[in-house]
Amino acid sequence: ELAAFIDVLNLPLKSGDGSMEASSGAAGGGDGADSGSVRAPAPLLAVVGGGGFSDAAGEEALFRKLELLIGLAQLARHEADGLSIMLGGEIAVAILACTLRIPIGVVGKFSHRVSVQGAFREALLEILRHDQVAVRLPIDVVCEELPPPPQDLPPPPDPKEAKKKGKADNAPPPEPVIAPLEKRTRTFSLRGALQKVASSPLSLGFSGGEECFLAIDPEEGLLSLSVGQSPVAPGVGDALVEPAETGGEGGATGDGGDVGLAGPPAAAPDAAPVADADVGALGVPDGWIVRDIGERTVEGLRAALRRSRGVVWNGALGKMENEPWQTGTRSFMAAVETRLSGEDEEEAEEAAEAAATRGDEDEDDEDDEDDEGDGKSQVEPDIDFDVAIAIGTDTCSILPSLITPSLMSFVSQSGEGLLGILRGQALPSLLACVEKSPGQ
Repeated sequence: ELAAFIDVLNLPLKSGDGSMEASSGAAGGGDGADSGSVRAPAPLLAVVGGGGFSDAAGEEALFRKLELLIGLAQLARHEADGLSIMLGGEIAVAILACTLRIPIGVVGKFSHRVSVQGAFREALLEILRHDQVAVRLPIDVVCEELPPPPQDLPPPPDPKEAKKKGKADNAPPPEPVIAPLEKRTRTFSLRGALQKVASSPLSLGFSGGEECFLAIDPEEGLLSLSVGQSPVAPGVGDALVEPAETGGEGGATGDGGDVGLAGPPAAAPDAAPVADADVGALGVPDGWIVRDIGERTVEGLRAALRRSRGVVWNGALGKMENEPWQTGTRSFMAAVETRLSGEDEEEAEEAAEAAATRGDEDEDDEDDEDDEGDGKSQVEPDIDFDVAIAIGTDTCSILPSLITPSLMSFVSQSGEGLLGILRGQALPSLLACVEKSPGQ
């Protein structure tokens, strides 16, 4: 299975010491093979989600997920155009809470542990110090309001005390009337919170004797590394926060459609829709819990797929146990299926023809030169998409409900085996060979 994984990704292997090194034939690249044309960058996209970090063995699962991210970052050494890592699920929530310290609603107790916070900083430094590696976080999340804690009811009257007072009461006390709780969902934008974090230096530690700072693009949720100097410019701060948005885009409920590709995430049938929080809100308030990625994040994921040569997927992007929170994951896999089937190529050609027509019309009027440039810049590059990989036991078990497995280039069948190798664990069979004495 490891050989098949390497073959699908077209990873160059150097014979002799078994190490993998980037070469001139490194994987990646778009169509741009025609003479004189400029090749569009085509990075590999890794989409990582999953959770279970609040369970009994949750902290161990969290550390294993961080090890997997560090291992996947190694692929950037063999990609001509680098690696883009998109995070969702509880792992994204954990980074937002532990590293960026953004209020993100109800989070597991692990987020308050100093050891966990340090592990996240070290992992991000290890991931981002690779050339051409970018990490993207959700820019909006769909949340569910948790019910308030139960109120303490007064104890029932003691029958003995009632008899002493001459007030024997044979009838049972009336049952307290508890009104059914109304479930509410809400989409919270994280751009305002990301802007606030980006306005202050955030150190990840030292590498090569120089301090490394986290650089944040609040508009895209993009994380990168700034070595030796803080990326925060003087005077950056409150002015970055955008005004509040109004309107119906991206609410808790939406029109029907193909697995969430059109319209915002759907709420539970008995949920009461609530309008979006404004962009200036700083995170998710207490009493709410993140259940899924939001529509703007899904749209960014679709755009990343259009600009990527392939995708490696591990972990759901929402709480897959409940149908209302499967929208983000289903939308992502629907976009993968569209890329694999080539259905978006016709749309790209039509967009290119329309842009060319606009360009010809603008050339007749010098006053519209700016419009001409804008029209051309909106054309998506034509990038071949021929790699789609699913790894992990849970990921591969839910795959048939999301996409036809035969469309995928590679679906792991070894469960934790391949994940262990990507985390850096040695193969038990090779260890046995090494530990075996020469005389045996």
